Amino acid sequence: MTDTSSQDERTGQPDAQPATDDGPRTASAKPQPPAEPPPGLNPRQQASARDMIFSVLALVAIIGVVVLFTRGCEFSPGGPSIDQGAAPTVNARTELNRMAERVDFPIRQPELPAGWRANSARTTQLGTGAGAPVLAEIGWLTPDGAYLRLVQSEASTEELVDEVAGKAGAGADSEGTVRSGSVGSDDLLWDVYPGKDDQQTWVLKLPEVRVLISGSASGKEFGELADAVEAADDNVAVPSAGR
Repeated sequence: MTDTSSQDERTGQPDAQPATDDGPRTASAKPQPPAEPPPGLNPRQQASARDMIFSVLALVAIIGVVVLFTRGCEFSPGGPSIDQGAAPTVNARTELNRMAERVDFPIRQPELPAGWRANSARTTQLGTGAGAPVLAEIGWLTPDGAYLRLVQSEASTEELVDEVAGKAGAGADSEGTVRSGSVGSDDLLWDVYPGKDDQQTWVLKLPEVRVLISGSASGKEFGELADAVEAADDNVAVPSAGR
């Protein structure tokens, strides 16, 4: 009987597979998964990062605005001190002449020594209606870095003190406003009243107008401005004709 097994008679091993025209048969390659993209931010993370950048920029802008509007003053245990370089400047004589054209009473123009700088001027109406009194106000930065305002008006002392000093009258004198003392001479006597934040308010009663000084300056600088007002007899801006 013929042995039909395909073993090599010499080695006893199975016969080798015949080669094909394409060469020896090899094992097929195992398919590989697609390469993963490099790590990065997904859309949600990108949006969060963008929102954070915008928030930081908005915060920087807000801080800049706050610094801009507060750089003119700084905290001081004895009261606010003024950054002279950050404050504006106005021409006191020019502004007082303009005020005289808008009011019905004479405006005194005090001449102050070097170191005083006018930085604000305005006219406001106290109350409503055609007969409401008008306040002509100008402010100065003093040589010591404080602030004083000068207000001239036909309003009563009580109206002026309540409006400027912010103290409601409590009935201590004839006009109902608390007076803490007086300074000056009998001819030109300034009544002293308490003001906001322990500031002082001085009021001088003249025949046609009342003059008020208020602010954070020392008594010495109050006296300098008061002396300049008293000496302004020949330096009065009269209301224009036709008013």
